[in-house]
Amino acid sequence: MGRVEQFNSKIAAITVSQPMNGDVHVYVIRKEKVTLIDCGHPSPESLDELFSGLDQLGLKPENIDQILLTHRHIDHVGALVCERAYFGHANVVASYGSLEPIVHLDELDRMKRHIPEQHVAEVIDEAFLQAYRTYYSYYRPLRIDRMVREGDRIDIGDGQHLLVLETPGHSRDHISLLHAESGTLFGGDILLHNGPPLIQCLDSYRKSMEKINSSGADVVLPGHGKEIHNVNETVAQTTDRLTATDQKIIEAWNRNVRTPYELALEITGGRVHRGLRFFIGVVLTHLDELKRNHQI
Repeated sequence: MGRVEQFNSKIAAITVSQPMNGDVHVYVIRKEKVTLIDCGHPSPESLDELFSGLDQLGLKPENIDQILLTHRHIDHVGALVCERAYFGHANVVASYGSLEPIVHLDELDRMKRHIPEQHVAEVIDEAFLQAYRTYYSYYRPLRIDRMVREGDRIDIGDGQHLLVLETPGHSRDHISLLHAESGTLFGGDILLHNGPPLIQCLDSYRKSMEKINSSGADVVLPGHGKEIHNVNETVAQTTDRLTATDQKIIEAWNRNVRTPYELALEITGGRVHRGLRFFIGVVLTHLDELKRNHQI
């Protein structure tokens, strides 16, 4: 059953599970129009929880007027890429871009080359690969009715709008949606309570942090984890962590620690485990930026 949290009379969150990587939030705005922001993962279990949450709010799929996507990762496009058109008449709004999963299977294969053979099974074993294949097996073509850019406004009814902020970094197509009247920013995966998400481009991500910092938002409702009330402090902590990772990599590099695998171990304190895959990805992203900036 989807967990429902009512923030006020107009905004609620439905939290649904997904096959991997914890839970994801779907936000419901009820004004003259009924708006969903993101719609979870397209697995049958996640969809059941989404529809259960809607039912708790007295809603059915046919009551949804529009679905706004913060980005096209598969854990956010949900019912829009499943086999049944549950929201067939809802207007689907997204930024310019294409569906892009967080981790492509071929990227996992490439990552294996960075891992010593004796440790591959600890980091990327067959069970892990099969879980990822299942996670992305629900992909279907994604219908978009309206594409938006920085500064566009999306009507949510009652004379109110959401302002589109382009916030790439986690993905190329990522947007955040600001409800200025309440100071609420629907932030997708750009700012999370427990630290930076997986980042595709650090330069874009840092600029997005600056944009959120100056947005005037009092609270960020993220795609995962707890809502963020101390927005500027969380932005500062996030950027500090990025800087600290840069410094750790540079210091290790100067000690002649050069492979992504060895550099990832610097971050994990030498521990080899499945989560090391994430940190190898982190290292590769930071190495790209450090090289562009002539710091290594």
